[in-house]
Amino acid sequence: MPSLNALWTFDSVARHGNMTRAAAELNVTQAAVSHQIRRLEEELGYALFRRVGNRTEVTEQGAAWAEQLTPLFARLRSVNQKLRHSRPNARSLSVSIIPSFATRFLVPRMGDFSRRYPDVRVQIDATERMVDLDLEKVDVAIRYGRGRYPGVHVTRLLGDGFVPVCTRAYAKKHRLGKVEALGAVDLLQDDYPDAWGRWLELAGATNVTPKRTVEYTESSMLVEAALLGQGVALARVSLVSNELRDGRLVRLFTKLPPLPCELAYYVLISEFAHSQPIVAAFVRWITREVELAGLRD
Repeated sequence: MPSLNALWTFDSVARHGNMTRAAAELNVTQAAVSHQIRRLEEELGYALFRRVGNRTEVTEQGAAWAEQLTPLFARLRSVNQKLRHSRPNARSLSVSIIPSFATRFLVPRMGDFSRRYPDVRVQIDATERMVDLDLEKVDVAIRYGRGRYPGVHVTRLLGDGFVPVCTRAYAKKHRLGKVEALGAVDLLQDDYPDAWGRWLELAGATNVTPKRTVEYTESSMLVEAALLGQGVALARVSLVSNELRDGRLVRLFTKLPPLPCELAYYVLISEFAHSQPIVAAFVRWITREVELAGLRD
């Protein structure tokens, strides 16, 4: 028998027609995918793929293997999912969540969930990687995107918007009563480099030229920089709701609406986990927390 890992890799490349996407699905490097395919082809004695432009297409022999393997692996995924989640009396919950939302929103509120469900063992996995709910032991995933997640139950949790925030002391020191004053301070942003320009356009202040911009590729770092008084951050409301509530940050120019985000937060649940009581309880709880924070749209 060929290596099961090699066959699994072959199936992923055949379905995606692209080694990069297969590597992302399998959570390995593209080099590892190439190595598995090369090893399988050497063992079988013929080529399974050929390069056509930017795509990787199956050969005639590869198509024959794919025809047989794809339904087998689909069935294996289904069995794996069913057996992993057939836990009617289980008191454990695994949540996969993007790091920024985990740090700024979920973690500060998890104490309440633990008090409500003291016998539930919770595992929080903070990752940007798109987990496979059929294959991995994950009950709930929370992702920030456009809502297109085929094969799973998808519920929109909340939308979002950008608002300028800083510490009260920073606002007072730099006299940030008018939008034009932003031209004399450092503007902080995350990996949405056009957001400040769009916000200034929304505010009717396209003539404002920032003194300097500082970009943080992770949104939690952006919020932390604002808390340390390093400048005015254009932050997503969902990630600064705690700081605004506690007064550690203040929102500037409150008469202006938030700059809408194109993306939103979604709760993803597999078909089998959808029927688990503790999963339903967690979704109800986090939805309520969003509403209590005034973020529900």
